[in-house]
Amino acid sequence: MRDDLSGFVAWRVTHLKQRIGKDVYVIFFLVEIRVKGHLTEWFGDYFGGLQLNYNEDGSCTLKGKLEDSAAFYGLILTLRDSGVELLSLEARKVT
Repeated sequence: MRDDLSGFVAWRVTHLKQRIGKDVYVIFFLVEIRVKGHLTEWFGDYFGGLQLNYNEDGSCTLKGKLEDSAAFYGLILTLRDSGVELLSLEARKVT
């Protein structure tokens, strides 16, 4: 993984989208991503503590909350750049 991308993604993961005034809102994503093979705990820790589940069929499931769309796309790009094969992806935007 490229160092410049990891620094940028780490900054964006911690940045919450908020509007000051009467209506304050936070946007985040609930994700469940199944990939081929077993990932190291680094992936879960790096992306804000995503839960890693190792499946009997040799796949791995990442599950949890990502703080914004930048974190979501950063995770997808990191998996792609690491050569990880996606098997399924489910994401729900919560406001």
